[in-house]
Order: sequence, then C-alpha cells, then structure tokens
Amino acid sequence: MAQYDVEYIRYEIGDVVREKYWIACEPEGPLYGIVISITRDGYANVDWIDYGDDQLGVYWFKWRHTETLPSCFVEIVSQISGVIREEESPKSK
Repeated sequence: MAQYDVEYIRYEIGDVVREKYWIACEPEGPLYGIVISITRDGYANVDWIDYGDDQLGVYWFKWRHTETLPSCFVEIVSQISGVIREEESPKSK
C-alpha cells in the first residue's frame, strides 16, 4: 500500500467518515458514514498493512448498511470531539 497515503488515525465511535478515493466504487462519489464499532488492532497480522490497523464498523448513510473494514480505508470528516475542516480529495483536484 506504499503508493497510497496511509497513516494510523485513531477513530472513535461517532466519528463521521468517508471512503478514501482509491476504494470508492459509487459513481456519484465516496460513501459517507458513521463509526459504530471499533476493534483496536483488528488487523494486526495482515501482510498488506504495515502496522496494526483498527477494524471499524461503519454505518453507510446511503446504503443504510454496516460494513467492517480497516480504518486506513476511510478518512475523517467530523470527529466526535469536534468538527474539523473537510479537505479536498486528490481525485477532485
């Protein structure tokens, strides 16, 4: 995954996230969702992740469905502890 910008971010339940552009498959753009569960170091022994990544349960608003995925597959939009500015993704530049 060296070709992608991947770094560990500690998410919390209630954070609003969106898919990273390199996994998004919806033609209208990335999915947005809310973190509803976290397993810390849920991907600790996975070859394709360089570090122990957390396993997130994300409820996708558009799909009205929950998906479990590594935290490196999403990016933060709004933190439960406060709102941060949403940055423009590389795909839309």
